[in-house]
Amino acid sequence: MNTRIKELRNTLYLSHEQFAKSINISLNNLIQIEIGIISIPESIVDIICKNYHVNEQWLKQGIGPIFDPSITIYENLKRNKITPLQKIIINAIINLDPDLLNEIVYKLHEELKFLKQYLDIPEKQTESIANTPNKKKIKMLLA
Repeated sequence: MNTRIKELRNTLYLSHEQFAKSINISLNNLIQIEIGIISIPESIVDIICKNYHVNEQWLKQGIGPIFDPSITIYENLKRNKITPLQKIIINAIINLDPDLLNEIVYKLHEELKFLKQYLDIPEKQTESIANTPNKKKIKMLLA
């Protein structure tokens, strides 16, 4: 389970500090969990599954998808308060042509990888951005 905790944290693009805080454990305990020194308490497993909609079977046994497939996007939206405008935007995205949606997701993913260098995210969670064409524009915006 320890390696899956690390995999989840990296999938969520969270630093050790951010993830530890979100599940109410110390940074030291999270690091010890990830490297297998201590096991993760059941109460923390419950918090992780609830807060991040993680498939408990995947977290405990490595079976199935990372995220709980029974949580639909609409159920997730009901759990979180969103504005009417956010709801309209989400519905528009859901109804996009799948090829166009994949292209948008890919471009957003690439831009987020680029922006991570300006956020408080550890280097090992980011990929090289040396050839990103918008680097100068983003630097000027964030300066």
